[in-house]
Amino acid sequence: MGDLERTIYDADGTALIANNDQAAKEAAGRGEGEMILIGGTDGTSALPLLTDATGKLLSTATLSGDINVDSSSVDTGGYIGKTGGTNADFTITYTAPTQITCSALPTDVASIEADDIVSIDQIALGGLVTNTYTRDDVAITAAASVLTVVGATFAVNDTFVVYTNIAKPSTIESEGTPDAVAAAKVSQMGGIAESAVPTAVADGDAVALWLDTYGRQILAAYDAAQGVDLVQDTSAVTGVPFQPGAWTALAAVGATAPVNITGYKNFGVTIVIATITGATTDERLEVSRDGGTTYVNANLDQGPTGYTRYTANGNYTLEGTNRGYTHMRLYHVAEADAAVTVTGTPFASN
Repeated sequence: MGDLERTIYDADGTALIANNDQAAKEAAGRGEGEMILIGGTDGTSALPLLTDATGKLLSTATLSGDINVDSSSVDTGGYIGKTGGTNADFTITYTAPTQITCSALPTDVASIEADDIVSIDQIALGGLVTNTYTRDDVAITAAASVLTVVGATFAVNDTFVVYTNIAKPSTIESEGTPDAVAAAKVSQMGGIAESAVPTAVADGDAVALWLDTYGRQILAAYDAAQGVDLVQDTSAVTGVPFQPGAWTALAAVGATAPVNITGYKNFGVTIVIATITGATTDERLEVSRDGGTTYVNANLDQGPTGYTRYTANGNYTLEGTNRGYTHMRLYHVAEADAAVTVTGTPFASN
């Protein structure tokens, strides 16, 4: 820029606008460079601007405060802590003039680290934000979720807002925790396993779906033993949609545990007679239409006696069409041989 070290005149060359001569500046005791801003409609106005040796403008003004971060530029997408924890994700409390403590953290956050901090707002008792601390202008350290801000002047009556860059999980957190091993781009819905006991909720509450151990949705009338009211692909259901396993062997007069057959067109039981020796055993299949409270004889494969009599060991089947039944059970009516055992396996199909 040496060519500009000269006196600058106006358009007709008669009036001095500014003297940019280096010798003149040095004589005046200024070692900085000087740049002339020419203004006015006729080019006769000039404003000298001081620059350093690299051409950067020099200023005598003193800037204070943080010009990079304010309340409108802070990312509020992460977890936020507040004094008292109201409408916040965790709680902030005063510890010392340079320290605050983070507590009541979300379940997926073990501790707050220095790298998690975006900014800290210090708010006086009257509600005025007295300072905003960010990691680009002050040193912030953390130990066991206690934050130390170098040079801070916290007061015991101050309140605080701490903004973090800890991303909130995208999964629903209700009656459970987010799936930590879920793929980042998979949208998931929260659920609780079938072993959990359902609890009453108030109108408008957010609740988790009720799921089986494989993540399949189950309905209110679900029966784990026979798989009733499990949301599944019914297009492939043929023959036996559930086989809960054999009932406990009957060795005395009485009934087995009930089986829910709601919604199935066909039902029945496979009976295994064992250890009978030349005598008889009488069995019947009973059904209920009121949810398993009252049972009547299903009248399957029997005469007017109200039961089916078996006289030899073997496998036998009683089956029928569901006419609005909700439950069924096997009833051991009588036996002529005390050694006999009767085992029944229930089934149902569509």
